[in-house]
Amino acid sequence: MQLEWSFAKNTQLKQERGLCFEDVEQALSGDGFVDDLPHLNAEQYPNQRLLIVLIDHYPCVVPYIRDGNKLFLKTIYPNQKLKSLFLERNDDE
Repeated sequence: MQLEWSFAKNTQLKQERGLCFEDVEQALSGDGFVDDLPHLNAEQYPNQRLLIVLIDHYPCVVPYIRDGNKLFLKTIYPNQKLKSLFLERNDDE
């Protein structure tokens, strides 16, 4: 699977959130993959899905568009609710 993204968006994410698409790439190549879900607002974003990855042990949501063997990553945002769920799930194991 080939990952693609906007250079400008990646620069913006680094400045504003301290995250970058290279972090997602690294998480996916290691053991940071958590889930792949339909977009929660599929009506507004019909072609997007959501990758859930761990970046520095924190769950992040990465909306993407699939085009054949390519994933175009749209953005990255940490998710507090997922962190709570992930920690609860790990405590149960």
